[in-house]
Amino acid sequence: MNGWLIFGAIVLILFLLSLVRVGGEVHYSEAGLTVRVRVGPALIQVFPLRRKKPKRAQKERPKKPKKPKKPKQPKEKKPVDILGLLKRFLPLTVEAASGLRRRIRIDKLYADFIAGGANPAAAAIQFGTVNLMAGSLCPLLERGFDVKDRRIRTRVEFLCPAPTVSLTVGLSMTIGQGVSFAVRLFVQFLRIFLAYRTEQKEKNAAAKQKEAV
Repeated sequence: MNGWLIFGAIVLILFLLSLVRVGGEVHYSEAGLTVRVRVGPALIQVFPLRRKKPKRAQKERPKKPKKPKKPKQPKEKKPVDILGLLKRFLPLTVEAASGLRRRIRIDKLYADFIAGGANPAAAAIQFGTVNLMAGSLCPLLERGFDVKDRRIRTRVEFLCPAPTVSLTVGLSMTIGQGVSFAVRLFVQFLRIFLAYRTEQKEKNAAAKQKEAV
């Protein structure tokens, strides 16, 4: 009997915890990804974790100078297809929230996109594509979420070497809604990410075959 009482108490506590409303904020830019959790009026950064201050290094004995090595040639980094990733992953949030019926509240949605690149024509196409995406996604977001504050800005910078994206999203929901949303989003994200990686491998293999010919 005591076992059933303990089990029932645990279930009740978990149910009450799932009704607690929490919030968070995600910011992405060229500097990287930052995730903060809202506890009351305070925002606590959970990613990346702040590093501890390094301890003062002890004085080391001077070492003998080593022979200079030949500098290695840096490998060329392939540019990331930002627009391709946005087209694939942004609709996931709307699809994952479709079963929650506007219970997730978007307190803040700020997006800034700067189209750029060496080719002015390509930059103009990027600008038009992003505006088209924003025009089609905004009604979907408002249908799936309760959007409080929204600001989306796009522009073209022909002197910018590559397109840049800055995104800030502040959400608030109950713990139970957050768990449901995270599970749905993770499953869909993993499925599309694996398909995207397979396509990139096929494109790289095709490019190598052309170079070999």
